[in-house]
Amino acid sequence: MGRQTYWVVIAVLGFAGQLAQTQTPVCSDHGTMEKGMCVCDEDYMGVNCSVNKIDNCKKPGDNSVCSGHGYCMDGTCLCQSRGDDLHRFSGRYCECDERSCPYFEDDVCGGRGRCDCGTCRCYEGFTGDDCSCTTVTDNCVADDGRICNGNGNCRCNECICIKGYGGPTCSDKQNMEQPKSSMSVNDRVRTQSKSFMSDLTEVCNLLTPCVLCVGFHSGEKDKEECDEDCNMNRLHIVEKLPDSLDNRVCRHTDTDECVVTFSHTDESFYAMSVYIQDQKDFL
Repeated sequence: MGRQTYWVVIAVLGFAGQLAQTQTPVCSDHGTMEKGMCVCDEDYMGVNCSVNKIDNCKKPGDNSVCSGHGYCMDGTCLCQSRGDDLHRFSGRYCECDERSCPYFEDDVCGGRGRCDCGTCRCYEGFTGDDCSCTTVTDNCVADDGRICNGNGNCRCNECICIKGYGGPTCSDKQNMEQPKSSMSVNDRVRTQSKSFMSDLTEVCNLLTPCVLCVGFHSGEKDKEECDEDCNMNRLHIVEKLPDSLDNRVCRHTDTDECVVTFSHTDESFYAMSVYIQDQKDFL
């Protein structure tokens, strides 16, 4: 008796469930229920037939099918070529043009990368918006083995020197233009007849623009000026400033009313290392 009762319950529940499914409009009025599954009308798709195939081929905000660059087949865009087999439109809605990326030497991405919907994805060994730069740095290595002699940054295998240095590897020290004084910044800081604290304050002020742009992407320098003027090899972003006697601490109140704290080693201006505390402090 137990086996028969169990079988009857299962049969009744199965029949009730199938009856409920048949009587419930679960196919969005665009299909019929067969064996527990929606069989959609020709122009619709999805588990419950709620997706119009043509609408599924339209990019949100654009009423054209496949962005006008392809055909819609069963709700999926088949993208057209641009007249040859090498360059096609791509993307879910054929919205990407493989020739819309930056050109270098008359070729998309310089032939050194692939175009991904307007952005060059450079092959290994190359970088840049148009993949025009090599990542090789052999031309930037100075005689002492350092990149740009520690006085610049290597871009496209060429040194971009900070102010005061020049030459292929930034090894040549140059005279800085001083409109207000014939002495260099280093000499002014060292020889002005001020108190020790005044000297320290001037060095801090000279370092502050680079500290702000490198450490917090703020301040008076834009990105290009920051890259050219600030020596990334000597500016270090740290969680905690070094605790040493030759490390002098500077503080600057930024425009957001928070305090930027950094320190520099007690060396000549162009040789000192600068440490930037990664978190600002509240006033």
